[in-house]
Amino acid sequence: MPIALALDVGSSSVRVTAYGADGHAQLAIGAYRHYAAATTADGGAEFDAPQLLTHILECMDEAVQRAGSTPIAAIGVDTFATNLIGLDSSGQPITPVYMWNDSRSRHYVAPFAANLTAHHYDRTGTPPHVSYWPPRFVWLAHEQPDVFRHAARWLSIGEWLTLKLFGVAQVSTSLAAWTGMIDRRSGDWAADLLDASGVRREQLSVVSDQPFGALTAEFAARWPSLQTTRWLPPIADGYAANVGCGAINPQRAALTMGTSGALRVLVSGNPEHLPEGLFCYKVNAHESLLGGALSNAGNVFGWLKETLTIVHDPFDTLAEPDGHGLTVLPFWAGERSPGWHDNAQAAILGMTLHTTPDDIARASLEAVVYQLAAIDETLSGMFDKPPALFAAGGVLAGSPAWAQVVADVLGRDVTLCADPQASARGSALLALASVSQVAGQALETVIEPIAQNVYHARPAFTERYAAARKRQGRAYDLLIKA
Repeated sequence: MPIALALDVGSSSVRVTAYGADGHAQLAIGAYRHYAAATTADGGAEFDAPQLLTHILECMDEAVQRAGSTPIAAIGVDTFATNLIGLDSSGQPITPVYMWNDSRSRHYVAPFAANLTAHHYDRTGTPPHVSYWPPRFVWLAHEQPDVFRHAARWLSIGEWLTLKLFGVAQVSTSLAAWTGMIDRRSGDWAADLLDASGVRREQLSVVSDQPFGALTAEFAARWPSLQTTRWLPPIADGYAANVGCGAINPQRAALTMGTSGALRVLVSGNPEHLPEGLFCYKVNAHESLLGGALSNAGNVFGWLKETLTIVHDPFDTLAEPDGHGLTVLPFWAGERSPGWHDNAQAAILGMTLHTTPDDIARASLEAVVYQLAAIDETLSGMFDKPPALFAAGGVLAGSPAWAQVVADVLGRDVTLCADPQASARGSALLALASVSQVAGQALETVIEPIAQNVYHARPAFTERYAAARKRQGRAYDLLIKA
């Protein structure tokens, strides 16, 4: 039977995974590369562009080789969104890959926002923020003027990949929406934001969700078995994750926790009312993604393991919820939802000589979930009935105890999906659906999430965590919001 390949380019790894028409992963066909972004004291977070592209192509080489004679019907690609690369006139990168959490443009956000119309948030679905493209362009123009002047094209890693593979400068609606530069109703670049950013329309890709044609001669020779394979344009990993979780209508929300975290609902059309704190990304001609994203999740756990030498799951112990006496503002990588404060930094309050590394670890990870709960409350208020929560991601798959904490803090049941790679699964399912190879079934049937476990909220724990959330809120108001 034909398969689809999912090429999933994440913040910490790239993987290629094969999926059958039944929606299940075929792990014998695939490849994986781990990497880490380079960070700087002034807020930089970046990858070496050629090296990242090499990782991607090597994974494709391995997956195609392992597939052998198995026909690959389609390939779906998703990438971490809001990354940015500058190319010169010969198509070579003249910048690194700037990540979504690169905050070096934070001092340019307020001046940029001062010149925006009052309808900017409603029009783009995004607030002015350091994670989006416009402030980054302004920063580059001021602090790296030679680079900014010599850039012939600005694009994301997914666009650069497909420019190499197909010779076409094309960006999907979802990746374009995540830049913060398109009109969410027209689905095209907003002319006034191009002007304000100092970028010309011809320097950006054409927004289109149409599949690509034939591979260039170089890659047709490299992968002869893919001559008739259907390639979809790369999409944002958040959109793919909703599909992979089966959260394709307002009755279900996708809750994902990997390097970062997010809670999103896929809705039809363009919602008219956008509550403060959420984003609204147009993901295709007919749908939008409502929700909020955390800049801190698994990366906080990574910091704890490296800095405090935490080698075990902090939630595996029998400690009481909020039993450490600490209040944490978990903004190691800044803040996106719900407050969108560009200068937010982490803080740990209430430490004494009795405080242990395990106390700090548990308090920090609980604090991450408190921020997720704030998004959940706002998002649930958009609907008559709160959408059911379907969760995925390596963090929760690797820590069932943390998944239980999520249910307890949110006060709602959380269904953990059996496939933790929701973005990869979503990309593959969309690719299969595009070639009508879903075994004669409707996409809604195959896309049904395969549940691994359901975590039920424990009311007594929810009450304890609610008090801790209020304490965190007071600290936030004093140290961040003020």
